[in-house]
Amino acid sequence: MVASLVARQLRAESSGIEARVELWDLPDRSVLAVVGSSWAGNAQAMRRTVSGALAATRGALAGGVVERATAEARRDRMMAARTPAGLVAVVGRAMEADGDPLSAQRNLEALQAVDAASVSDLLDRLLRQGPRTAQVRP
Repeated sequence: MVASLVARQLRAESSGIEARVELWDLPDRSVLAVVGSSWAGNAQAMRRTVSGALAATRGALAGGVVERATAEARRDRMMAARTPAGLVAVVGRAMEADGDPLSAQRNLEALQAVDAASVSDLLDRLLRQGPRTAQVRP
């Protein structure tokens, strides 16, 4: 859910740059990667947008944003599983990540537990942790 909210924030702020959020599930941890690129003339704006994405997302959580995003994510997952082929794909993708045939169901249950307080707590922890950054230049 946090990755989805950060991605929305980037779309709202990323005029003139390319920016996206990726969630990498590794064996021992998950990584929230905020990635951006731009032409040299927009490099400062890109760095500012990418490095400030978590704080900007944290500041935009008021007004039921999390609840609406959670409901939308749940609806999207349910719609993806509405046909037999879709259900097989949803269950297969979820099971591929951890080998658990009930993973898709558990993911939906976990999604119901997401609220503004839990998202705020996670964003606060990430902000305290500080970024791990790398820049690649031509």
